[in-house]
Amino acid sequence: RYPTKTAVEQKEAEREEKIKRGEIIERIDVKKKPADDKKKIRERKRKAKKRRKNELELVEVENEVEEVHPSGIPMFRGT
Repeated sequence: RYPTKTAVEQKEAEREEKIKRGEIIERIDVKKKPADDKKKIRERKRKAKKRRKNELELVEVENEVEEVHPSGIPMFRGT
């Protein structure tokens, strides 16, 4: 059962009153970036994915340890 329109309006009116009286401080979400431009969102996701991939590659390179094979050829082995 959904609240009727009047009930919703009443709640909103009560909230407005409380804000006016200063009982509630209205919160504004600043961190959220405007999601109007889908192209920008796609771009942001792609960059994030790329960054994550680069970080993974860096970790893999850091984990490689150079070992010298008995024949004298350096070997790379992940730890």
